[in-house]
Amino acid sequence: EKLGFEAEYKIDRMVSSGLSIDRFDPVDTETLKISNISTDDINKIVAMDKMLFGVERSDLIQYLLNNKKEIGFQIKQKDQLKGFVLGREGSNYLQIGPLMADSLQIAKWLLSSVFNKVKQQALVIDILNDKNGLKDWLLFKKFKKERSFTRMYLKTNDYSGKKDNQFIISGPELG
Repeated sequence: EKLGFEAEYKIDRMVSSGLSIDRFDPVDTETLKISNISTDDINKIVAMDKMLFGVERSDLIQYLLNNKKEIGFQIKQKDQLKGFVLGREGSNYLQIGPLMADSLQIAKWLLSSVFNKVKQQALVIDILNDKNGLKDWLLFKKFKKERSFTRMYLKTNDYSGKKDNQFIISGPELG
């Protein structure tokens, strides 16, 4: 605080040492389409991320897709992007995030797609503290809360995005 940092919001780190998780619910395939993110989708992903997170992060999105493309998923409804999830290899865990979505249900479907892909791999998720429905679901899926930390910014933050649609970050070092 003496240096001018301001607290923005709290984040809970949740970990799983490797588990077998079934899909939460079948996706409503009549109106929604879930798929892996392709290079053709990057512009829409970047645009949604900028609107919801508040900063243009095309380099981060491209890095995450290059790092672990097979766990990059999106959900569309009539060609309208409703949510996406990305991830990367960490030193001890597979780091899931960011995850941006129009609803809690879409966030669960996106995570279920990742879980079905990685099966028994150890995972870490940095979830916004106010996402109680998603945290409860992760606890039910045998995740454990490891610790909490606070996201901060220096001096001013003119646009912090739309927090209601931000579920999971990429980790404290990436946002």
